[in-house]
Amino acid sequence: MQRLKIGDEPAQIEEAEFDVPFPIPKDRSRSDRLADVDPVHYHIFMIKIAAVYHRFRQSLKRSITAIEEVVRVADEELAIVIDTLPEHLQPELGTQAGVRELELSQPWIKWQRFDITLVLLHHRVRINRTLQDYWLSSPERYAWARAVCIRASLDIVWINRNWDQPVSMRKQWLVF
Repeated sequence: MQRLKIGDEPAQIEEAEFDVPFPIPKDRSRSDRLADVDPVHYHIFMIKIAAVYHRFRQSLKRSITAIEEVVRVADEELAIVIDTLPEHLQPELGTQAGVRELELSQPWIKWQRFDITLVLLHHRVRINRTLQDYWLSSPERYAWARAVCIRASLDIVWINRNWDQPVSMRKQWLVF
């Protein structure tokens, strides 16, 4: 079993402390496309990402499950978060005309979409990188985790090079 490094110990927060009601979007009475667009969606999904990462860290510390399975479960939970993102926060939809129109009327949408994409990619790297020592000793068995890390890292670099938002709006704390 891989030992945690100093500073990698999970926070002393229990799962029940994450069991709080999510914020609620303000205006659900609208019937147009903007009815599903609310800044609070970003915060809801950041909460979900934090909960996935917390469960992952707790599982590394307490689980008798193989570390490989802990990583797979956490990565699958992140995939579920991605699949449930509202349309305006979906990472791949920034080029569609409807989303661009929304960005013109609600400028925060683009920032939230890019930021949440970076956070998701960062967490995919953090989670899958846990298997780095294993893929070095058994490259063929853990090639999937290495591939996830490389792909997510390349996407982070691409976003940072091509993002047209000011540097001040980027999360510079994304340190690996």
